[in-house]
Amino acid sequence: MSTPRHNSRRRRILLIALGVTILALPGASLYYEYSGGRACARCHEIWQPYTDWHTSTHRNVACGACHGDVFTLDAGFHFNNMRRVFNHLSGEVPEQVRLKTRDVFRVTERCKTCHQQEWAEWASGLHHATYAEVFLDTKHNHQRLLVDDCLRCHGAHYDGSIRDLVTPIDTAGPWKLRDPALADRPVIVCLNCHEMHHHGAPLARLADKPATSTNQASSPPCWA
Repeated sequence: MSTPRHNSRRRRILLIALGVTILALPGASLYYEYSGGRACARCHEIWQPYTDWHTSTHRNVACGACHGDVFTLDAGFHFNNMRRVFNHLSGEVPEQVRLKTRDVFRVTERCKTCHQQEWAEWASGLHHATYAEVFLDTKHNHQRLLVDDCLRCHGAHYDGSIRDLVTPIDTAGPWKLRDPALADRPVIVCLNCHEMHHHGAPLARLADKPATSTNQASSPPCWA
């Protein structure tokens, strides 16, 4: 039979364990940040992406700039890092390591820190169509059955099947997203077309455009 003294001791142990866990989460992330990713690169899951980053156009951009800063107050970020460590230690590592859907959205938001113009053009264009606009389109869904092949272009980063995304899978409807939080999320994001670890030289900052007169021919576009 538990006594008040025994229960009090158990609560103290639980509080100490909780405190150590809370302190360990940012501590582990901080260790990773200051090692420049080298500590975790010893693990085979991250070795190849880490190596690719060293020869990529983003080689001068710190890991945290795209994948999240260790000083964030988002507890989910730190727990996510600990989950990855646990999966590694337990051997439960998928054959192909990919960013989760929620992580892809977070990376996309960070892209605009450096690529403001490109991000603004994407956000105001058709590629910014949301999950609700694409997968809950009544006219389309009455005419064509939703299939996994839809996710090749619309939601290529989604970590699930069409049945995990929409219900019901028929042409009668009405349809709804299984995860309502995806409704206003874009189906096509930066990572669908652009690789963060793409091999190449870092992008040089463009010099200020010189003033030109109105009768002078305009400069060719940067991609010409």
